[in-house]
Amino acid sequence: MSELESIQKSSKIGEKLRQARTSAGLEISDVAADLRINSEYLQALELNQFEEIGAPTYTKGYLRSYANALKLSPEALIEEFEALGYAEPQLNTTTPIESDGGSNKLVHLFSMLVLAVTLGLFAYWLFNKGYMSGPSASGEALEYTEPAARVEIPQGVSQLPLVDAVEEGNTESSAASDPLSTPLVAEVDTPEVVTESLSTTESESLASIAPLAEIPAVEPASRVFSEDDYISAEAGNDEILLTLTQESWIEIEDAGHYQLMKGIYPAGTSKILRGQQPFQVFLGNAPGVELIFNDSVYNMTPHTRSNNTAKFALIN
Repeated sequence: MSELESIQKSSKIGEKLRQARTSAGLEISDVAADLRINSEYLQALELNQFEEIGAPTYTKGYLRSYANALKLSPEALIEEFEALGYAEPQLNTTTPIESDGGSNKLVHLFSMLVLAVTLGLFAYWLFNKGYMSGPSASGEALEYTEPAARVEIPQGVSQLPLVDAVEEGNTESSAASDPLSTPLVAEVDTPEVVTESLSTTESESLASIAPLAEIPAVEPASRVFSEDDYISAEAGNDEILLTLTQESWIEIEDAGHYQLMKGIYPAGTSKILRGQQPFQVFLGNAPGVELIFNDSVYNMTPHTRSNNTAKFALIN
């Protein structure tokens, strides 16, 4: 395709978007707010300045969302864009992904240590609560005495079997031999239920914690991808494009439980993740994260809580 033909095709993409938006009586800022996309990206699409957006995959994702919002055919526009010849960065897959064996051993050792300490504390708590018995201070074993039971006289019985009179001097021996004279049920004390509540100082401390949404927004840097920006699981062709405009905790794993990202990442971070859906996603600051799943911008608003965290599964 000649350079002139390429310019003509790209101008048709931007012109179609602009005409559809103006016909609907919408401003770019209105559509950007509804899609939760930076208005500069939508303006770049209308001006055919696709290189300003970054990787072609990002451009196709924004193009699909913009076309759907304007009631246009996203497949037709993406086909025209792909015909312009923009190429994706090539990922070198000849080198297998090797796991850090040393780190895994340290994590396993630390986990076993934490488990041992937890079991020890639990056993100590059971011992203090009296659920675990042991030898007395003098070294003699503690004896357990079966509580006696009290026999209730059933209704409808008018007379019990006659019992021979017992002399006063033989009260103890006769009581031992007479099952009706010895109570068989002992009353059991109801355990006291202890409830704990937060003190006034603890409540004030929790209320004083600033929400994560107060972190100021930072515009992402120009997104030029390298091999280090690609993170791939062992299998799967589904793709997530992640861009942070604010600092956030990110935790993502694919259907094969391959952990693609986990930790706090700064504003300006851009990653392309590949694996098998469904992906399990947890975000510590959802408003500061832009996410494109298989060429479609993903709206996280329905999953975002009041503290700005979001937890959801990606599947289509």
